[in-house]
Amino acid sequence: MKLSHLFTGKPYDEIEKDADALFQMGEYGSAKLEYERALHKSAKKAPEAQDQLETKIAECKNALALEHLKSAENLIEAGLHEEAQDLLRLALELARDKQLAIEIEEQLKQLETHPIVHEISRISDNKKDLNPVAAIRHPPLLGQNSRICSN
Repeated sequence: MKLSHLFTGKPYDEIEKDADALFQMGEYGSAKLEYERALHKSAKKAPEAQDQLETKIAECKNALALEHLKSAENLIEAGLHEEAQDLLRLALELARDKQLAIEIEEQLKQLETHPIVHEISRISDNKKDLNPVAAIRHPPLLGQNSRICSN
């Protein structure tokens, strides 16, 4: 480590390289934070690097938004609609790509306006849920006033 780095830390271009490596590994959140750190450092010493860093930050945000969208779709399939809505809202905040933002908005609107449609779709996709034999295997519970006779 250079003596000058002892007091000022890594220069922005080294931080950017670290962020690039994180991005390549799929660590988009950590990469975003490092790019933001590099952006802050480059403001004084290399203002020409700011556009490139801002583009990389936007790419990280889009990648994170896409991950959240995929996770939300999995939650919807599992019937966890409120959790999916939270992830979709977060994805929408992060998205910088217009087409991605539109896709997220559509998914969110569909979930907010028709949550029961998602549930029906999930059930009908799973054919065994519609099997009348399943109702026999899992009969409704007896009421509190019902008596069970045993011999």
